[in-house]
Amino acid sequence: MSEQKRYHAFISYSRPYSIDFAIKLEKHLTAQGFDIWLDLHDINAGDDFLKRIDTAIENAQRLIYIISPGAVNSEYCAKELALAVELNKPVIPLIHRPLKDKADRALLCSHIHKHNQLNFREDKVDFDHACEHVVAALKLESDYLAQQTRILTRALDWQRQGKSFRYLLVGEERQQAVEWLKTAFDQSALSGPTDLHCEYISMSSQYADNQQTQVFFDYCYQEADFVSQLTQTLRRKGIVVWTNKSIDPKNLMQTDQEFLLEMLECADNVVYVLSPDTVQSQYCEQQLDHALELNKRVIVLKRGDTVSVPHALQALPQIDFSRAADYQNSVTQFVEALQEDAYYHEQHKRLLVKTLKWARQKNNRNLLLRGYNLEHFEAWLKTAEDRTSYPALGQQIDLIQSSRLHLPESVLDVFISYSQKDSLEFARRLNDHLQKLGKTTWFDQESIAVGVDFNAEIERGIESSDNVLFIISPQAIRSPHCEKEVRYAHDLQKRLITVLYLDVSPEELHAYPTLETIQWIDFKEEKRDYGKFMSSFNELISKLEIDREHVHQHTKWLQRALDWSGAGKSDDSLLRGSEFAIAYDWLQKAKEKKYTVHPLPENFIEESRIAGFYAKQENEDELKKRVIERTTEITVQLSNANRRIAIQQKLLGFGATVALLIIIGVAWYGSRQQHLAEQAQESVQKQEALVQQTQKQAKDFEREVSQTQKQLMDCQQDVKDAKTQTESCQQELAQVQKGSTRKIQRLPVISDESNWEIFQDTLADGSLGPEMVVIPAGTFRMGDIQGGGFSREQPVHEVSVARFAMGRYEVTFAEYDRFVEATGRERPSDVGWGRGDRPVINVSWNDVTAYAEWLSEQTGQQYRLPTEAEWEYAARAGTETKYWWGDDIGSNNANCWKESCDDSFEYTAPVGSFEPNPFGLFDVLGNVWEWTCSEYENKYSGKEQYCLSKSEVNDGGLFVLRGGSWIIVAMGMRSTDRSRSQRSIRIRYCGARLSRKL
Repeated sequence: MSEQKRYHAFISYSRPYSIDFAIKLEKHLTAQGFDIWLDLHDINAGDDFLKRIDTAIENAQRLIYIISPGAVNSEYCAKELALAVELNKPVIPLIHRPLKDKADRALLCSHIHKHNQLNFREDKVDFDHACEHVVAALKLESDYLAQQTRILTRALDWQRQGKSFRYLLVGEERQQAVEWLKTAFDQSALSGPTDLHCEYISMSSQYADNQQTQVFFDYCYQEADFVSQLTQTLRRKGIVVWTNKSIDPKNLMQTDQEFLLEMLECADNVVYVLSPDTVQSQYCEQQLDHALELNKRVIVLKRGDTVSVPHALQALPQIDFSRAADYQNSVTQFVEALQEDAYYHEQHKRLLVKTLKWARQKNNRNLLLRGYNLEHFEAWLKTAEDRTSYPALGQQIDLIQSSRLHLPESVLDVFISYSQKDSLEFARRLNDHLQKLGKTTWFDQESIAVGVDFNAEIERGIESSDNVLFIISPQAIRSPHCEKEVRYAHDLQKRLITVLYLDVSPEELHAYPTLETIQWIDFKEEKRDYGKFMSSFNELISKLEIDREHVHQHTKWLQRALDWSGAGKSDDSLLRGSEFAIAYDWLQKAKEKKYTVHPLPENFIEESRIAGFYAKQENEDELKKRVIERTTEITVQLSNANRRIAIQQKLLGFGATVALLIIIGVAWYGSRQQHLAEQAQESVQKQEALVQQTQKQAKDFEREVSQTQKQLMDCQQDVKDAKTQTESCQQELAQVQKGSTRKIQRLPVISDESNWEIFQDTLADGSLGPEMVVIPAGTFRMGDIQGGGFSREQPVHEVSVARFAMGRYEVTFAEYDRFVEATGRERPSDVGWGRGDRPVINVSWNDVTAYAEWLSEQTGQQYRLPTEAEWEYAARAGTETKYWWGDDIGSNNANCWKESCDDSFEYTAPVGSFEPNPFGLFDVLGNVWEWTCSEYENKYSGKEQYCLSKSEVNDGGLFVLRGGSWIIVAMGMRSTDRSRSQRSIRIRYCGARLSRKL
């Protein structure tokens, strides 16, 4: 982004009265070293002069207003002055021609009356002497104003670009802006930062800190004006507050609520605005429950008398904001409350965010704490142990304990080299994305413990990493630390991958001759929107995958060679037996393919060959081979056992079918299922005994072969892991049995499968497509027929629906992954919850529409997303109750938020886990939101009955989501509730269910 020229002052004047004086003043001030903007010199022929004037005022520190009868009567001068005042520009008023007419004096802006007016009447004062006062005024707080002007112009660009995060401040610029906001200034001369300054700096800090904030407001829409006022007050004090003005508080959607809960998790404090309206809001109640569940500090702000105070808040102090006259005193109390124990609550939040990320990815080892992070949070945990209020969560303790038990990987995927001065936020973002994909990283913010030799740790990090990722930025190019890291990586012949984050000059790059031959991946600032970021990120991942095995082996043997060299090249450190054979085979293949190999591991392997230790290890190798073969045999047997258990689970998962067979008289089938389950359990027990026997054998071999002790221990750990997985399968099996019994008892009451017409189309390769159910034609009343819903569910109206087919289940990961493999599209993340028959998540409207089109091509039929009207008709299945099963949410009818549905699933449930509706559709309410093809309107307008064609789709358009999800309460599970999202959004609450034309 090119910087515009900035000025010390903009001169506003009337040409008929003061043109000569303005020219004279501009020349005098320019001679004094000031940059002055004057229209005569700074507007070119053909320019949009009004736009040039506005831009100049934005880029000027002050406005010099030359008072004359012509100026106070000039429309242009009035606009210039008004803009300057709006932007908090200090105004220097100069009297050139006195206002003798009373009418003229009345036109003088009230803002000018507040300032000392400098007298420049030519018949009364000496011009040069009077200019000394102007010079003094221009020098007052000049540095402060220069920074204010620079930040303002950036903030205005951000505002004009729809407040896109691409235009936020980063690195040193952001740090300087934060410090500037805290700077004291002469309030008698300046107005200070604008609300836009404060919002821009706050949002930049929030983005830099991965959306983490100090304050999250829990309030109802009636308190929106109060919260907005208080937010601006806090931002002026440098406090980062989460806000999202794109969410309409009067028409809050369940998807909005889910996003709000995520933002709540990222805040130090949850501020509950206590008012009669807030205590009646189910959304506010859900946010409060979530905050208390996470041991967040809750601060209560009282807004008027409230009869019913939530029980959990009754013991907490209340800061009274009821009286406008006491606002400043109340703000002081509020800020003091935020500052009390602020560090403790900030660290509580930071560990919580890491913990939730770890837990949601099924305890992903790559997300464990390491180095400084681990030691830091262990110290924090000791202080938390003594606290009775807001203690550490059990999950937080589990993360710390697991991090201590599991040491970091000996070989890592990526070492990240960057400058903290201008690239920390970007480096952190890259690190997070790499870890989410399962890549192990060395990142100084996580990998260096307190008190260790910093340089030695960095060298070890480079040595143990397959790839060194260098983030190019001006500060990185100038950094001696980065230069040393790149040079060391080059000396070790590491694969060096460069990404361009901020532009640097070609001259500066000459300091890094190593980089001149490497094609960088473009991540520079102008391309930081999410779509382009992911495009560049995918390019990065592709580079990491090239020759991955060779690069990994190179790192492994280089580390061994460095250890050998560090031990004085002792024979004791040379390779032996099969380990030598593996290394030697790798080296020969690398030479055949002409891969780059560092001389040290090559010499190390050659010296091992010459020493001949591998031959002396033949007997030990034979013993080790027997252990490995036996362990492999056990692992295969365990895998087969697990596969048999999975088959039993699938069989038991067809509980609905079992129940219907019972209805028609096949009573023996249920007992047969139980018998199969018992067989599976017996098989598992046998495998466990076999595992125990193998462990004993492994220990015997370990005593016999002390040279291969480490390899034996690795085998034992593999067997132990397999045992754990088997035990987990047993538990899941018991749950499935229990679930099957429940379905057998209840299904006959609800539906009759004999009336359902179910089919599957054949794909081009002969495989079968998704199960579809024929939905009969009919007419129904659409909308909030029960009353008590939202305005978006109005008006109630009659809709006729033609016969069509609907997916029996929500689209599963297994089904969508087949599409991904066939087309090469991006594979959506399951965030560690599992794939297979779980509903696919993290798919956008674009993604599932492409999937429907692919199915259409494969089958020759017409698949698409259902219209909103089709969806509600199919979901109701002829009912007019809140839910298709009745007016009460009940127990175990669907998967929704925690105790609301009394179901046993924390996140998504495998499809078909609950009874189908009378049309034969499973999970039509709950589990995941389902995309439709209809454009969203705040009220029904007829669009709900049609699909929006591709030619009509735009990036900002909203599409309807239906059915609720695992993270919403009962209110959002109703058949009539509606939500919406942009077509490119991918979140973990949204999936899809397809329809097909008949």
